Amino acid sequence: MSTYASQIKNLNDLLTSSKPTLDQIKSLSSTLKQLEIDNPRVMTGVHISDLLAAALAEARAADDIYGPNSVEATKCWDNAHLVSERVSITGESSSNKDAKTNRYKESAISSHHQYYTVVDPRSLEETVEAIGKLEHLARQVAIEYTHLGHNEKGTLMP
Repeated sequence: MSTYASQIKNLNDLLTSSKPTLDQIKSLSSTLKQLEIDNPRVMTGVHISDLLAAALAEARAADDIYGPNSVEATKCWDNAHLVSERVSITGESSSNKDAKTNRYKESAISSHHQYYTVVDPRSLEETVEAIGKLEHLARQVAIEYTHLGHNEKGTLMP
């Protein structure tokens, strides 16, 4: 079997085995995108710390300015993740309980009392689109795999 045929087989196997997971991700992403989210501060009493809110605002801004795949945005999202791990359930940082160094005003973070989830609805939409592209690729790879399999066995495809 040629290297190309071998790689097509491996890709086909991987895409085929991941289809159920991709279907679930696509379904959940579609559902989440359509849900209206109430502010969890009001609904559950859980407070999102100013430190975490600032880190999230900075990460979203980096996405908008530099693009979601940029080095700058990646660093900001890594920082937001780090902050989220260090913030207690009440929202106060274990190392900065008395520090109020929020660079962003509350109105900049949540205007009109709307709760901005960490997961951006645009990201969910892009996820659904990306899975659609993977599904399209999977169909192409399956056809190529079948075609190569027949050619490897010495039979010709019509």
